[in-house]
Amino acid sequence: MPNTVEQAIAFARAHPTKDVGQIDSSWAGWCAALVFWAGDFGRSFGTALEAGSSSGPLRADWRTAPRGAIHYWAGVFIDGVECGHTAIDIGGGNHTLLMASSRVDNFGTAIGTIAFADYDQPSYRGWSMRWGSETLAGVDALGRPRPDDERDDDMTFRIVNPTDPGDNALYALSDSGRWVKISNPADLVLLQKFRSGDISDITKGQVSIVRRYLQKLSPSSPPFDPQAFAAAVAKRLVGRVNDSTDVEQAVNEAIEEQTPPLEEDPLIVRPG
Repeated sequence: MPNTVEQAIAFARAHPTKDVGQIDSSWAGWCAALVFWAGDFGRSFGTALEAGSSSGPLRADWRTAPRGAIHYWAGVFIDGVECGHTAIDIGGGNHTLLMASSRVDNFGTAIGTIAFADYDQPSYRGWSMRWGSETLAGVDALGRPRPDDERDDDMTFRIVNPTDPGDNALYALSDSGRWVKISNPADLVLLQKFRSGDISDITKGQVSIVRRYLQKLSPSSPPFDPQAFAAAVAKRLVGRVNDSTDVEQAVNEAIEEQTPPLEEDPLIVRPG
């Protein structure tokens, strides 16, 4: 799991010189490496420019960035190659940024913090909560604190298409095998927007809907059991012709059986 903002800051303070990876006493030119290491992310990028292009839609107004957001710039060149720049927003009224740059030195050699307005880099691309597909721990996709038990499996699910052509039901499937039936098309749109990082216009009520689904996908929910699923399908095929229609229907019924039950109170919160 990636680090929290506090852990990212602690990493930067613990490495005043670049004594990780390829040895180089100065952090200048290693902004993407700092975000990768300080965030303890699973994927590295060759440049900050590449990282920004791989991190979903970027929001242009830096003043709206929450703590834990990652900022991306273009227009920064190293040896004639455009590499861009990146930094972690660690909060404060002036949007204090944690970065590796020759412009900062309060943590060490070209590593430290600076207010966003003082960085004064004109080629700002925007901010995202994401580094690739990952988010710093301890904040949700809108940058707000969340408890530990909601951090797992929340960004790693896919939408499963219906197996029966006559059934309009869809399911969210987490990487760890948790299933949740999607109640209606409006919820599907919300979940798809959440997965893509396109959340700039999601309302508080809609966030509540998404959270309810994510809680169902958490490790505390009953896991999907492949063996039980296969047995359920086989049971439903007994005495049938076993053509494609029979198989599709049996699979769909088995999925329904394996789906964790939803809470009794309604999932849908209609905007007022």
